[in-house]
Amino acid sequence: MIKNIGKFKQWTGEKMGKAPKTRMDEDFNTLQAETEARKVAIDVVLETSQAYLKALNKRVESGDKQKNLAIETFGMSLSAQSNTTRDGSYYREALSHMGDAHQKIGAAQNELTRAPITDLDSATPMPSLD
Repeated sequence: MIKNIGKFKQWTGEKMGKAPKTRMDEDFNTLQAETEARKVAIDVVLETSQAYLKALNKRVESGDKQKNLAIETFGMSLSAQSNTTRDGSYYREALSHMGDAHQKIGAAQNELTRAPITDLDSATPMPSLD
């Protein structure tokens, strides 16, 4: 409260002409500009990361009428294709390994997109730096 009274006295002194006007020095103005630029950059990163996570979470319908992530569906189709080639071939092994890898990546994406999206939506917004 006392601090506010001091500010009020300074303001009235400046308005009445008894005290010299308070001027912001160049360092303060530079710091203020840098802070605003960082705030804008963080807002852009937050917005784009939310869009990225939403795109990662997009699901497509697979052959068994189940909705999965696109990368999981691709992995399942590679694994299914590996079963149609002859046993012991390098091509079959490569398809199988690639299919398994894509399915694991899909599972990891599922895990990644489930927790952060709910956390970001319910997160308290950052305080305004204005």
